[in-house]
Amino acid sequence: MFIQEFLRLIFYLLYQPFAWTYDWVAGLVSCGKWHSWVCASLPYLTGPRVLELGHGPGHLQLILKQNGVASVGIDLSRQMSAIARRRLRHDGYPADLILGYAQSLAFDSNSFSQVVATFPSEYITEGQTLAEISRVLAPDGKLVVILGGWLTGYSLCQRMTGWLLGGAARHELSHLKRWLEPFQKAGFRAEARIVDLSDSQLLMILATK
Repeated sequence: MFIQEFLRLIFYLLYQPFAWTYDWVAGLVSCGKWHSWVCASLPYLTGPRVLELGHGPGHLQLILKQNGVASVGIDLSRQMSAIARRRLRHDGYPADLILGYAQSLAFDSNSFSQVVATFPSEYITEGQTLAEISRVLAPDGKLVVILGGWLTGYSLCQRMTGWLLGGAARHELSHLKRWLEPFQKAGFRAEARIVDLSDSQLLMILATK
């Protein structure tokens, strides 16, 4: 319980008052792999319209727009929204971003081909969140969730981080059924995948409406 409360506090600080440190912290804890971890969702985001839950500093939003995909992002953090808007506008793209909750999506039904969330907090498995995602997804639309990542390389940084985070990774893998149950209960056809990358692995949920 203490660890969960501690992680909630860290998550809040990184997303709200200390949002400006997010990229630095994410890069540090992943030994520079964070960007490639987020980009691992791209093969599943073919559009034509993609909704990102918790868009954070806007990296995925920018890449989607660079790839010609019509993307919209929603986030609760005003600080993250400001960072993402600056990033998109700096590169000449519209900032299609909305402040709001995943449990109450201000979009028409059947309006997105895919919904994506990378490293979301526990809100992603809430019944109301999944009901809203199902509502805004088009028939046979997909929900792509990257739940976690861990390092498998042998550099000093990777071995140290792997030691620190390895227990959490093993915990997630041992509870795959628990992770899938909320998605299946919400009516999705869901599967868990382990994605192998260079010196790291990701745990991903793919759910089809």
